[in-house]
Amino acid sequence: MLVSWRLLWRACIRTLWLAPLVYSQSSCTPSLQQGPDRLFTSAEEDANLRHQVGLPDFNRYYRLAPEERISYRNNYITARKYAIDIAYSNYEASLTREQQSVGVLSADANIALNSAASLVAPVGTKNILSAAAAGLTGAKSAYSDEVLQKSTIQLLQTQMRANRAIAWSNIIRRLGDSDASYPMALALSDLEEYYRAGTIPGALLKAQATISAAEQSAQDDKQEAIVYQISKAPAQVLLRNALAPGGKYNTELEKKLLIALKSHPDVKVKLAVIVSDPRYSELAAELARDIGLIP
Repeated sequence: MLVSWRLLWRACIRTLWLAPLVYSQSSCTPSLQQGPDRLFTSAEEDANLRHQVGLPDFNRYYRLAPEERISYRNNYITARKYAIDIAYSNYEASLTREQQSVGVLSADANIALNSAASLVAPVGTKNILSAAAAGLTGAKSAYSDEVLQKSTIQLLQTQMRANRAIAWSNIIRRLGDSDASYPMALALSDLEEYYRAGTIPGALLKAQATISAAEQSAQDDKQEAIVYQISKAPAQVLLRNALAPGGKYNTELEKKLLIALKSHPDVKVKLAVIVSDPRYSELAAELARDIGLIP
């Protein structure tokens, strides 16, 4: 038994020596790096931009002629946009690195423990090391399953990239506008929106809005798919026959009805439901009167 514990001690020493080695090797692999080396570091470019651009000088801006203001505004906005892009690149790289590095230490320790287990002969010592390795594997799996970090970060990065593209498209379309229609302050406000588009709260809010809209659309479709008895109200029968005379759909009549329906902004159902569902018989009669089908 004494020999087993001595071997266990030696195996643990090997583990402590192997883990940093494995981690140092894995952390230098391209998949765990931010990307290719920059010509200038982010810090150097940021410092240069701060020196060249600085804070917006509104006193100077308002002393310029209107056409000169456009040039000043556009140069300043695009320079600040570049600075935001540099900061975002670092931020996204850190998110990616965090995603890739989840469980790296536990995985490396797991490799080291299994390696140590293969080096010792006594069954008891080997079982202890193997059990420790299994424990680390289980801890890593539980952590990953609990927070779903990898998938969550990927989704957030995708949403942030989409948000940033939309925000910048809104800005770039207005860079040709005059100073009167797109003043410097408004451009800076849009630039702030561009910055927020590349944040996790911004991604979450946008994703929530998209999901809510999709859910509402699905609920509407579900409601329309509910089987109900086709209404026999005179106005609805008239509208259905007029919309499909001889089996051919009357698109011109549909356009008139949709225009008339705009006077009822609180109605969110489709025209097919209005002309068929008994609950909308009064509305169907009103629309039929609006377009002159009935007096």
